[in-house]
Amino acid sequence: MPDTDALSLVFSALADPTRRAILVRLSEGEATVNELAAPFAISLPAISRHLKVLAEAGLIERTRHAQWRTNTLKADGLTGATGFIEDLTRAWGERFDRLDAHLDFLKRQLAQGSSDTPSGGTTPQAASADGTEPPAPLPDGTAPSPVTGELDSSINPSGPASRQHQDGDTPSGEESV
Repeated sequence: MPDTDALSLVFSALADPTRRAILVRLSEGEATVNELAAPFAISLPAISRHLKVLAEAGLIERTRHAQWRTNTLKADGLTGATGFIEDLTRAWGERFDRLDAHLDFLKRQLAQGSSDTPSGGTTPQAASADGTEPPAPLPDGTAPSPVTGELDSSINPSGPASRQHQDGDTPSGEESV
């Protein structure tokens, strides 16, 4: 078998519904191959192959007591996968929080602009969530993100990424279309 990282082995083992069902059964306590095979309409050798995959992934431990081979769920087998998923969940949660804050800012800006400005007038800047004014765009068209404070040219779509230089060239030096 090629050298595969432990996380890939765990996710590969969890990809099969039979192996997941075996893990659920083993969460109730140790079991023999025959006990694990009972609810499935597959052969004992097939169950043994599933158990081998689970053992190689570090999800179960196989022990031999006299003529009985028992299988036990390893408590720390899912630690790496759980940590990986928790890290992704946290990262996506932070991204969604930033998106929510930005959308709230845009809603307030839109609401203030539509109710306070006469037709054709300029829209006043909306206050941010903490009551301070949002930062104004910089001369190059970028603006600090209202959420992170980092420079973000996507705040102003007419920023340097889409603006042509005076000589007609785009920032990359190619002709504009």
